[in-house]
Amino acid sequence: MLGAVIELHLKGILESLQNDCKSIFTRSNIEKLLNDFYVDNCVTSVNSTTQLNEFMYQARKSMELAGFDLRGWEYNGDVSTESITPVLGIMWDKKRDVLSLNVENLENLDLQKITKRDILSCVHRIFDPLGFVCPVTLGPRILLQEVWARNLTWDDDVGTEIKTRFIKWYEGIIELNKVEIPRCLIGGTDSHDEISLHTFCDASKSAYAAVIFIRIKDSEGVKVRFVQAKSRVSPMKSKENVRNSIPRLELLAANVGARLADATTRMLNTKFVNLHFWSDSSTVIAWIHREHNWSTFVHNRVKEIREISDPKSWRHVPGNLNPADLPSRGCTVERLLSSHWWDGPEWLYRDSEDWPNSNVDLLYNEEEIQSELKKSAKHGNSSCLVAISAEPKLLKVLEKFSNYSKVLRIVAWIKRFINNCRNSSGKLHEDSLGCAEIMAAEKSVLKMCQENLTDFENRTNKQFMLFTDEDGLVRVKTKIVLREDSFNFKCPYILPNNISIITLIVRDKHENLNHAGVQITLNSLREKYWILGGRRIIRSVIRKCVVCRRYEAQPLKSVPAPLPLNRVRDAAIFEVIGIDFAGPVYLESAKKAWICIFTCAVFRAVHLELVNSLNVAAVLMALRRFIARRGRPSIIYSDNGTNFKGLNNELTKLDYKKLGSTVALQKIEWRFNPPTAAWWGGFWERLIGILKKLLRRTLRRTSLDYEEMSTVLVDCEAIINSRPITFMSDVETEFKPLAPSDFLQEIKEIGVLDLDIIETNKINKRFFR
Repeated sequence: MLGAVIELHLKGILESLQNDCKSIFTRSNIEKLLNDFYVDNCVTSVNSTTQLNEFMYQARKSMELAGFDLRGWEYNGDVSTESITPVLGIMWDKKRDVLSLNVENLENLDLQKITKRDILSCVHRIFDPLGFVCPVTLGPRILLQEVWARNLTWDDDVGTEIKTRFIKWYEGIIELNKVEIPRCLIGGTDSHDEISLHTFCDASKSAYAAVIFIRIKDSEGVKVRFVQAKSRVSPMKSKENVRNSIPRLELLAANVGARLADATTRMLNTKFVNLHFWSDSSTVIAWIHREHNWSTFVHNRVKEIREISDPKSWRHVPGNLNPADLPSRGCTVERLLSSHWWDGPEWLYRDSEDWPNSNVDLLYNEEEIQSELKKSAKHGNSSCLVAISAEPKLLKVLEKFSNYSKVLRIVAWIKRFINNCRNSSGKLHEDSLGCAEIMAAEKSVLKMCQENLTDFENRTNKQFMLFTDEDGLVRVKTKIVLREDSFNFKCPYILPNNISIITLIVRDKHENLNHAGVQITLNSLREKYWILGGRRIIRSVIRKCVVCRRYEAQPLKSVPAPLPLNRVRDAAIFEVIGIDFAGPVYLESAKKAWICIFTCAVFRAVHLELVNSLNVAAVLMALRRFIARRGRPSIIYSDNGTNFKGLNNELTKLDYKKLGSTVALQKIEWRFNPPTAAWWGGFWERLIGILKKLLRRTLRRTSLDYEEMSTVLVDCEAIINSRPITFMSDVETEFKPLAPSDFLQEIKEIGVLDLDIIETNKINKRFFR
């Protein structure tokens, strides 16, 4: 995230420099700042103190625009701080301007028991991004590979032999901090200086490596600087523990060297006059120089090498003059210090006329080179033999595809390849496939499908009149053979039903007909193919069609669960109730009120109370009025409203044993719905919906006072309680359906039409003034 922000900010400054000629920033410094940021560290190089001061000033000012404070500047020749400072994991001596490794964390290793974990941990403690001590770090990596080959666990002892070799290596690594390389690679140069990059590659049975040196020839002489090196352990087959041949390992080293040189040239952003690649393997150089049909292993790597490097720049160097020999074999710290291999080979300081110029033509091992040619290339390119008798195997391959059109195109391309190989005139067909080629490919596919037709031809001869056409395909002679129509319609191809290709044909036709049904698909197929048992195959294809199944899917039907015991047991009316609030409703003078609904869980009767608040006191008063008029319930259901919870908490604090000594009083059991299961209260939510419909359609936007609203609620209560709760039949002889009012009222009549007339004419005249 930090890197993206810095990159966006600096790119914005670069865009602004295109139109701002008076800016204090220069494009070169901003680009240097953009390319040389590593997370929150900027590591770059300039050629003079003047350029340093200019870069520091512009870097501070440009980053301050985004709120960044660049500080902690260090550079060579700076005596204000300590001479040695860490830079991206390695140590930099600012006075002498050299780089070295930090090996302080390699001490205090328990050497009593050496395990695979200890070796891996010790190897990864040496942080060497440039690879100038890779000859030393190669040793434990080879030991680690040997340990892996023995199938030891992480904490198993590695054995005496490997332990002795590891301890010998470990005792000398403390001297690695004496290895120092110059930090400056190029420095100040002019157009007359010759700059070249030299990449050396080598391999042994255990490892392969590549190392890069930069050579600068100026008026003062020749300077050679170490740039980067990489060494890798040679791959080993896990089962046989067999390594690749030496020529293949040399090719892997050349591949690594080409990649390393390509990355170096891009990172240094310098146009080198010459790029040189050196290898002591004449076989590898022959593979790179020659354009032959090599084996897959050699071809892939040679192809990459030729893409990122010039094949003509690869030259041969004797093994004793190759500096990559040391990192490919490994060595001790003492030998590394005495060799000074990071200074480059001695002959590289000479003029180019004195460089190694071996006559590689005399060193070629043609047998070794030719061993990596493909078999077809070994026998020459004059002829190409194509086996065309493997049609059953081809049919099994084609069955792996899921599209009939793709199968036809594959067969068409195969047939074109065969025709091109058989064409002795040398004129090849390279354009796109034509209609005739697709039709010929389809006939070949149908012929392969009809290979098993002889197994049931005797059984079908009695039912169908079969014959073979001029293309060798079996057809059915239908009753409309005398009709003037297409030959495929009158005599369709007969096909078996036990081949996967037939399924592809049916699926292709089904999709082209916009996923039509069985009858339409079968009718369309019969215009060209007569598939035995076709209706069954079509049903199978449609049944597996994702699109058809999606649109024909039936909604999920769940089995209704039985009602709880308290909803179906014998109980008095309003003995088991549910309680909830509806509203608010707006009264006169912008006052708000709420409707408290009490629902009988068994008889589905309702009782409505109008309250002015939703607090515990309002619930308590509504419950008291309900009990006074309907009786005391034994069980109350509700949601988890705070007012219900609060009233229940107050009830649980009472001492019912003490109250029972005074009066016979049954404790009310309050049951709350689960917090995430709102559907548990469906038996009162349904009645709230009925109540809201009555109020909306009756009151519309009228505002009533408290007494009028209470009256309307009682009327709604009577209407809801008069609804039938059983099935209403249209037959006159059927019983009258039950209603909740049958259990509440002795007098069944609830009409107040006369009172409505009086209220409309006299009492409510205030609405019409």
